[in-house]
Amino acid sequence: MTGAELTFKKTLLNYNGKMKFKCVISNAAGTVETNEVFLYVTGNEAPSAPVITKQPASAAVTEGENVTFAVTATGDGITYRWYKNGAAIDGANGASYTFTAALGDNGAKYACVVSNSAGTVTSNEATLTVTEKSTPKPMLLLGNVSEEGKGSAVSVSDARLVLRAAVALESFTGIKAFVADVDGKDGITVADARLTLRMAVSLDPLKYSDNY
Repeated sequence: MTGAELTFKKTLLNYNGKMKFKCVISNAAGTVETNEVFLYVTGNEAPSAPVITKQPASAAVTEGENVTFAVTATGDGITYRWYKNGAAIDGANGASYTFTAALGDNGAKYACVVSNSAGTVTSNEATLTVTEKSTPKPMLLLGNVSEEGKGSAVSVSDARLVLRAAVALESFTGIKAFVADVDGKDGITVADARLTLRMAVSLDPLKYSDNY
Protein backbone atom coordinates (compact mmCIF):
# COMPACT_ATOMS: atom_id res chain seq x y z
CA MET A 1 0.00 0.00 0.00
CA THR A 2 1.17 3.55 -0.71
CA GLY A 3 0.65 6.71 1.25
CA ALA A 4 1.79 8.25 4.47
CA GLU A 5 -0.96 6.46 6.43
CA LEU A 6 -2.19 2.90 6.62
CA THR A 7 -5.83 2.45 7.62
CA PHE A 8 -7.72 -0.75 8.37
CA LYS A 9 -11.45 -0.84 7.74
CA LYS A 10 -11.78 -3.77 10.16
CA THR A 11 -9.54 -5.26 12.79
CA LEU A 12 -9.91 -8.75 14.15
CA LEU A 13 -9.02 -10.15 17.53
CA ASN A 14 -6.75 -12.74 16.01
CA TYR A 15 -4.54 -9.92 14.64
CA ASN A 16 -3.56 -9.07 18.20
CA GLY A 17 0.25 -9.12 18.54
CA LYS A 18 0.65 -11.28 15.47
CA MET A 19 1.16 -8.68 12.73
CA LYS A 20 4.04 -6.21 12.37
CA PHE A 21 4.33 -3.27 10.02
CA LYS A 22 7.00 -0.94 8.65
CA CYS A 23 7.06 1.80 6.05
CA VAL A 24 9.59 2.23 3.23
CA ILE A 25 10.09 5.86 2.17
CA SER A 26 11.80 6.50 -1.14
CA ASN A 27 12.73 9.33 -3.51
CA ALA A 28 15.30 9.92 -6.23
CA ALA A 29 18.03 10.34 -3.68
CA GLY A 30 17.49 7.10 -1.81
CA THR A 31 15.37 4.86 0.40
CA VAL A 32 14.83 4.61 4.15
CA GLU A 33 12.75 2.22 6.28
CA THR A 34 10.96 2.83 9.57
CA ASN A 35 11.22 0.58 12.56
CA GLU A 36 8.80 -2.36 12.73
CA VAL A 37 5.69 -1.96 14.83
CA PHE A 38 3.20 -4.51 16.10
CA LEU A 39 -0.55 -4.23 15.95
CA TYR A 40 -2.42 -4.91 19.22
CA VAL A 41 -6.18 -5.27 19.12
CA THR A 42 -8.38 -4.81 22.19
CA GLY A 43 -12.13 -5.05 22.57
CA ASN A 44 -14.79 -7.73 22.99
CA GLU A 45 -13.36 -11.21 23.04
CA ALA A 46 -14.98 -14.08 21.18
CA PRO A 47 -17.43 -15.99 23.43
CA SER A 48 -16.19 -19.24 24.92
CA ALA A 49 -18.09 -22.44 24.25
CA PRO A 50 -20.19 -23.74 27.16
CA VAL A 51 -18.66 -26.30 29.49
CA ILE A 52 -20.72 -28.36 31.94
CA THR A 53 -19.02 -28.44 35.34
CA LYS A 54 -21.72 -30.33 37.25
CA GLN A 55 -24.00 -32.94 35.71
CA PRO A 56 -27.64 -33.50 36.74
CA ALA A 57 -28.03 -36.33 39.26
CA SER A 58 -30.55 -39.16 39.19
CA ALA A 59 -33.35 -38.93 41.75
CA ALA A 60 -35.83 -41.20 43.56
CA VAL A 61 -39.09 -39.80 44.96
CA THR A 62 -42.62 -40.82 45.89
CA GLU A 63 -45.44 -39.88 43.56
CA GLY A 64 -46.78 -36.42 44.30
CA GLU A 65 -43.44 -35.11 45.57
CA ASN A 66 -41.48 -32.36 43.84
CA VAL A 67 -38.22 -33.26 42.13
CA THR A 68 -35.51 -30.95 40.77
CA PHE A 69 -32.84 -31.62 38.18
CA ALA A 70 -30.02 -29.08 37.88
CA VAL A 71 -26.94 -28.50 35.77
CA THR A 72 -24.00 -26.14 36.27
CA ALA A 73 -22.16 -24.73 33.24
CA THR A 74 -19.71 -21.99 32.29
CA GLY A 75 -19.68 -19.90 29.13
CA ASP A 76 -20.77 -16.55 27.76
CA GLY A 77 -24.46 -15.95 27.08
CA ILE A 78 -25.47 -19.55 27.63
CA THR A 79 -29.02 -20.85 27.33
CA TYR A 80 -30.61 -24.03 28.69
CA ARG A 81 -33.17 -26.49 27.36
CA TRP A 82 -34.33 -29.60 29.22
CA TYR A 83 -35.40 -32.82 27.56
CA LYS A 84 -37.37 -35.83 28.78
CA ASN A 85 -36.66 -39.08 26.97
CA GLY A 86 -35.26 -37.05 24.07
CA ALA A 87 -38.25 -34.70 23.74
CA ALA A 88 -38.01 -31.00 24.62
CA ILE A 89 -39.98 -29.93 27.71
CA ASP A 90 -42.07 -26.79 27.25
CA GLY A 91 -40.96 -23.96 29.50
CA ALA A 92 -37.95 -25.84 30.89
CA ASN A 93 -35.29 -23.34 29.92
CA GLY A 94 -33.34 -22.66 33.10
CA ALA A 95 -30.31 -24.11 34.84
CA SER A 96 -32.73 -26.24 36.91
CA TYR A 97 -36.05 -27.93 36.24
CA THR A 98 -38.59 -28.62 39.02
CA PHE A 99 -41.87 -30.50 38.69
CA THR A 100 -44.23 -32.80 40.58
CA ALA A 101 -43.46 -36.45 39.95
CA ALA A 102 -46.15 -38.86 38.80
CA LEU A 103 -46.04 -42.64 38.51
CA GLY A 104 -45.91 -42.25 34.74
CA ASP A 105 -42.53 -40.51 35.11
CA ASN A 106 -40.92 -43.61 36.61
CA GLY A 107 -37.84 -44.56 34.62
CA ALA A 108 -37.82 -41.35 32.55
CA LYS A 109 -34.46 -39.87 31.59
CA TYR A 110 -33.78 -36.13 31.76
CA ALA A 111 -30.95 -34.17 30.11
CA CYS A 112 -30.10 -30.52 29.49
CA VAL A 113 -28.67 -28.95 26.33
CA VAL A 114 -26.51 -25.90 27.08
CA SER A 115 -25.79 -23.55 24.14
CA ASN A 116 -24.34 -20.22 23.09
CA SER A 117 -23.03 -18.70 19.87
CA ALA A 118 -19.77 -20.64 20.24
CA GLY A 119 -21.22 -24.12 20.60
CA THR A 120 -23.55 -26.61 22.24
CA VAL A 121 -23.04 -29.32 24.85
CA THR A 122 -25.46 -31.92 26.20
CA SER A 123 -25.44 -33.12 29.80
CA ASN A 124 -25.50 -36.69 30.96
CA GLU A 125 -28.92 -38.25 31.37
CA ALA A 126 -30.41 -38.41 34.88
CA THR A 127 -32.93 -41.16 35.64
CA LEU A 128 -36.03 -40.55 37.74
CA THR A 129 -37.42 -43.34 39.93
CA VAL A 130 -40.97 -42.81 41.21
CA THR A 131 -42.56 -45.13 43.77
CA GLU A 132 -46.26 -45.41 44.55
CA LYS A 133 -47.54 -43.48 47.52
CA SER A 134 -48.64 -45.89 50.21
CA THR A 135 -51.97 -45.38 51.97
CA PRO A 136 -52.30 -46.50 55.61
CA LYS A 137 -54.67 -49.44 55.85
CA PRO A 138 -57.76 -49.07 58.09
CA MET A 139 -57.85 -51.03 61.33
CA LEU A 140 -60.84 -52.76 62.91
CA LEU A 141 -60.64 -53.22 66.69
CA LEU A 142 -62.78 -56.01 68.11
CA GLY A 143 -63.52 -56.23 71.82
CA ASN A 144 -62.78 -59.04 74.25
CA VAL A 145 -64.42 -62.40 73.59
CA SER A 146 -65.63 -64.29 76.66
CA GLU A 147 -65.60 -68.05 77.03
CA GLU A 148 -68.02 -67.96 79.95
CA GLY A 149 -71.58 -68.68 78.93
CA LYS A 150 -73.23 -66.13 81.18
CA GLY A 151 -75.38 -63.22 80.11
CA SER A 152 -74.50 -61.77 76.76
CA ALA A 153 -71.07 -63.34 76.53
CA VAL A 154 -70.43 -65.29 73.33
CA SER A 155 -69.89 -69.02 73.33
CA VAL A 156 -66.64 -70.68 72.33
CA SER A 157 -68.05 -71.50 68.91
CA ASP A 158 -69.11 -67.90 68.36
CA ALA A 159 -65.72 -66.74 69.54
CA ARG A 160 -64.16 -68.86 66.82
CA LEU A 161 -66.62 -67.31 64.38
CA VAL A 162 -65.31 -63.84 65.26
CA LEU A 163 -61.75 -65.02 64.83
CA ARG A 164 -62.54 -66.47 61.42
CA ALA A 165 -64.18 -63.19 60.40
CA ALA A 166 -61.12 -61.28 61.56
CA VAL A 167 -58.83 -63.49 59.50
CA ALA A 168 -61.06 -63.04 56.49
CA LEU A 169 -61.07 -59.27 56.87
CA GLU A 170 -57.30 -59.10 56.99
CA SER A 171 -56.70 -61.64 54.21
CA PHE A 172 -59.04 -60.17 51.62
CA THR A 173 -59.42 -56.49 52.47
CA GLY A 174 -56.19 -55.49 54.19
CA ILE A 175 -58.10 -54.35 57.29
CA LYS A 176 -56.02 -55.27 60.31
CA ALA A 177 -58.25 -56.89 62.95
CA PHE A 178 -57.28 -57.32 66.60
CA VAL A 179 -59.17 -59.83 68.73
CA ALA A 180 -58.50 -60.05 72.46
CA ASP A 181 -58.08 -63.28 74.46
CA VAL A 182 -61.14 -65.57 74.52
CA ASP A 183 -61.04 -65.99 78.28
CA GLY A 184 -62.01 -62.42 79.23
CA LYS A 185 -65.11 -61.82 81.33
CA ASP A 186 -66.29 -58.75 79.44
CA GLY A 187 -67.16 -60.06 76.02
CA ILE A 188 -69.12 -58.95 72.99
CA THR A 189 -72.60 -60.32 72.40
CA VAL A 190 -73.48 -63.16 70.09
CA ALA A 191 -75.31 -60.65 67.93
CA ASP A 192 -72.16 -58.55 67.66
CA ALA A 193 -70.12 -61.59 66.71
CA ARG A 194 -72.57 -62.47 63.96
CA LEU A 195 -72.69 -58.84 62.87
CA THR A 196 -68.94 -58.94 62.36
CA LEU A 197 -69.33 -61.96 60.13
CA ARG A 198 -72.13 -60.32 58.15
CA MET A 199 -69.87 -57.30 57.67
CA ALA A 200 -67.17 -59.52 56.22
CA VAL A 201 -69.68 -61.15 53.87
CA SER A 202 -71.02 -57.79 52.75
CA LEU A 203 -67.52 -56.61 51.84
CA ASP A 204 -67.17 -59.36 49.28
CA PRO A 205 -69.94 -62.02 49.18
CA LEU A 206 -68.13 -64.13 46.60
CA LYS A 207 -65.07 -64.54 48.82
CA TYR A 208 -66.75 -64.95 52.19
CA SER A 209 -70.17 -66.55 51.78
CA ASP A 210 -68.95 -70.00 50.73
CA ASN A 211 -66.47 -70.38 53.57
CA TYR A 212 -68.20 -68.53 56.41
